[in-house]
Amino acid sequence: MGPGSQSTPFMLDQFAGEWNDLCRQQQAHTAEVDQLRAANQRLSGQVRTLESSLAQMNQEHCDLVKQVVMAKVDREELEEELVKCELGTFQLSKRAGCYSG
Repeated sequence: MGPGSQSTPFMLDQFAGEWNDLCRQQQAHTAEVDQLRAANQRLSGQVRTLESSLAQMNQEHCDLVKQVVMAKVDREELEEELVKCELGTFQLSKRAGCYSG
């Protein structure tokens, strides 16, 4: 509108309608941003929980691997001891004349 032009009731209604549309759009945008922030906070919390669970599972996995390795070492040591015992038994039975081979 230039100088000397008058606002008609129709124009004022049109401007009011445009203003109301802009306000509704802004409110909708603000509500969407608020929803996204809330979702982001919720998801961030879930990520922190999952990271904590993963760290705990990794620690448990490491502990289990250590237990498996130690069990294998113990087994190998027991097998070596068994072989020594069997060899000792064989040698004793051979000395005692019990060997029939």
